[in-house]
Amino acid sequence: MTKGGFQHESWQAANQIEGGKAMFKKLKLDGKIIRQFLIVCIGSEAIYFMYAIRNVLYEPYREMLGLSHTQIGFVLSMMGMIAFFGGIPSAWVLNRFSARKLQSINLVVTGLTGFYLISGHVTYVGMLIVGVIWGFSMEAFYWGAVTKSIRCMAPDDAQGIAFGTMEFTRGCVNMVLSAVATAIFIGMGETVGGIQLALGLAAGFLILMGILTFAFLPEEDFLKADTAAGKNKESFKGVVKCLKIPQLWLVGLMGMGVYAVYLGCSLFLPFLQNVMAVPVSLVAVFGIASSNWVRMASGPISGLIGNKLFKSSASLMRILFLGGMIILGVIIAVPKETNMVWPITILLIVLQVFVYMLRGVYYAPIGESGIPKEVSGSAMAVAILLIQSPMLWAFAFYGWLIDRYPGSKGYMMMFGIMLGLYAVGFIASCILLGIIKRKGLKVNMDEAEEPASQV
Repeated sequence: MTKGGFQHESWQAANQIEGGKAMFKKLKLDGKIIRQFLIVCIGSEAIYFMYAIRNVLYEPYREMLGLSHTQIGFVLSMMGMIAFFGGIPSAWVLNRFSARKLQSINLVVTGLTGFYLISGHVTYVGMLIVGVIWGFSMEAFYWGAVTKSIRCMAPDDAQGIAFGTMEFTRGCVNMVLSAVATAIFIGMGETVGGIQLALGLAAGFLILMGILTFAFLPEEDFLKADTAAGKNKESFKGVVKCLKIPQLWLVGLMGMGVYAVYLGCSLFLPFLQNVMAVPVSLVAVFGIASSNWVRMASGPISGLIGNKLFKSSASLMRILFLGGMIILGVIIAVPKETNMVWPITILLIVLQVFVYMLRGVYYAPIGESGIPKEVSGSAMAVAILLIQSPMLWAFAFYGWLIDRYPGSKGYMMMFGIMLGLYAVGFIASCILLGIIKRKGLKVNMDEAEEPASQV
């Protein structure tokens, strides 16, 4: 491995993380692949800035669009519906077309929508159309291509480290983009013009990332057919092949539990404030720490621990599921009194560490459990469809519980559901490990038959 990837000025922060060099070394990537890895990771976080900026500048963002809270909510709901149902055809699309083409096209398309956002002529109908576009360009036809790239880029024995490092890198990008946008907004007198400039620069950056992606990522060559009709048929067969692999369903089931708990983490803040009577200032500190620093640290840690200590990400996930179940059980059991504020707060922080550690590696078992690389696009699409399915019910159901059962009861019921989801994940991880052990899987099956060029 060369040091070139670490000398890039945009990633000096990575040098300050002890063990960062070891992570890339373990990935067995040369300077060229490290550059491709960083391009994929940077683009995979920057693309969500078009709407994620509302997390730090919500009111200016809403004022710029001229929409109500409800209208913005409907736009994001539209995006979520398209993302989920668009995942069905994406199982074929991700096999049929290269990750390079899909990523570059979707980055450029999303960047172009950014110029509409800052045009000053935004309408509600127009934003609903944007929501549909985002559902495809950020999720259905994009995220699977990203995970396909990372899965094919790293060796099978370093999948956990690859996805963990990706999560760390994305956390860095999110923090930098949010800081720059806030600085521009403040520098321009906290006016709508400030957020328009920030979004305009972000839109241009996305288009640039699309060009770089097309220029530097290679084409995969997994399809053997020569004609378009043949490639279409072969891609469909890949989808069918994936659906018959039990490991993929187990990985999806494990990830679904993680994602459902992750979505519920946003309700930890009102729980602390409304049930435990934690001051708003401390709740804010908890929110900042859990959303940025915990995310950045947990991803690479989970990758390294899973690889070095447990020898597989599935083994690490089994332990994390068990630890999460214990923490949730304790939170449910202890009295919600003033003297328990700090113990419960600490337990929630640890639980979020576990959540982000699980998120950092929940795609890794796809590469570790013998799923062929030539159908990795379909495999990722199916896994994402299963993993992200809680988007359809989690927010609404958790919110209903809290409204229907005021006070601590609704939250305790939510924590109980989370405990059950982790129990399902624990059982699924045990079954997956049994399959891996029984088959003696150490490398990707089918690799020995005919090597394919990798992203």
